[in-house]
Amino acid sequence: MLDEARPERWRWRRRRVVFPPTPTGGIIRPMTELLDQAIRRIRDLPAETQDDLARVLLRLAGEDGPVYELTDEEEADLRQADGEIARGEFATDEEVAAVLSKHAL
Repeated sequence: MLDEARPERWRWRRRRVVFPPTPTGGIIRPMTELLDQAIRRIRDLPAETQDDLARVLLRLAGEDGPVYELTDEEEADLRQADGEIARGEFATDEEVAAVLSKHAL
């Protein structure tokens, strides 16, 4: 079904709109409301955090990126955490609750 009131590049087929190709050849597709909400919220975060979250999304979507290289400080933190786990040193429920409330999670 063609809607004559719309520009030629927009066409209705079986009550669904067919979106025009983007300049790079992709197709513009609407996001779910939840994904759109998440992207709006991520836009307000610092650039470094946005990039970290973008890498996570790309990895989940099946796009492999470069392997993340740990800094010396991150490696030391990881070794310390592994040692704490080996010794059975875990955060208490109260400590976990404090961290979650601090970050509004």
